[in-house]
Amino acid sequence: MNLPKIIERAGERVLTTAQLAAEYETDAITIQQNFHNNKRRYIEGKHFYLVTGDALRTLKRDLEKIEVVIPKNVNRYYLWTERGALLHAKSLNTDKAWQVYDFLVEYYFRKSALPPKLPTAPPKEPLTAEQCKQKHTAALLSELRRKQEALAIAEAELAIARVSASGKRRAVADFIMLNPELMPYANLIEAHE
Repeated sequence: MNLPKIIERAGERVLTTAQLAAEYETDAITIQQNFHNNKRRYIEGKHFYLVTGDALRTLKRDLEKIEVVIPKNVNRYYLWTERGALLHAKSLNTDKAWQVYDFLVEYYFRKSALPPKLPTAPPKEPLTAEQCKQKHTAALLSELRRKQEALAIAEAELAIARVSASGKRRAVADFIMLNPELMPYANLIEAHE
């Protein structure tokens, strides 16, 4: 893993949405959706900084110098703190996100010695909106299949229980037929079962 370009805000290191998405091997849309779906958990100044107006124009100019690009048409931009990166790792909940979060805390946010170079997979192209929709649809279908399988298993277990109960009744009836002297006790035997 390589460290992302260093950006500081209010004396602490932060990441742009694009940097966070690249590090977690997802797309900016997913990061934005996670934020909007869990907005009540994020606190400005603790988990993120919202940059607007003149501060945004200055930020764009400063980031261009280190080759970090903010789209020109945005009128507000989020910068994620270490705690904000943690909330996104929780939302993504993938092994990769947790591995990257640990790496970022150790070597980016805490400013430790540079990490050893680790072999990495070739960079992935960002997902298109259509690919994001397909990924989301596939996840929903997978969840639906999982729930359908769980329901089918529960129905099968219930059917087995019914067969077992009717099998016991049949066995009691057969036993009483072979032992007619126990007929007066049939109800007691069935109640005991």
